[in-house]
Amino acid sequence: MGVIELIERSDEARLRCLNNGREIVEFLESIFPMSGIEGDRLIGYMEGHGYLLAHKDGALYRGDLCYRADDIYWETYTLYDAIETVREWIHEFLKGAGIDPEAEGASAQADGDRYTAGVWEDKEIVDGLSARICHKGKMTTL
Repeated sequence: MGVIELIERSDEARLRCLNNGREIVEFLESIFPMSGIEGDRLIGYMEGHGYLLAHKDGALYRGDLCYRADDIYWETYTLYDAIETVREWIHEFLKGAGIDPEAEGASAQADGDRYTAGVWEDKEIVDGLSARICHKGKMTTL
């Protein structure tokens, strides 16, 4: 069973999946502005780690695709948690590649190959989101 069929079958709560950056930007436009590129990074990393983001009645949800076969486990989730989770995944990847994201010169080290350079770019984008949401406050509604 494909993900789309699984969502349609299990979507009793009428959650609306956020499939790309444009959709998350539209959902959040009145409470937390972000660019389509920033939204694409969040959605992409979530999907890459087996999760979906969705919304219903103004609340954000995270769906775990690996919960059980043919089932998605949905939980309420904050935007702050989504951003910080993705930020943590990126930092873990860079550390696994031998790059300390907080060290001086790490950016040049990440430029060693195209893949880590791309992940470094993602890090800068998500770090910017993190700084903005922390400035706004770790509100549970975000």
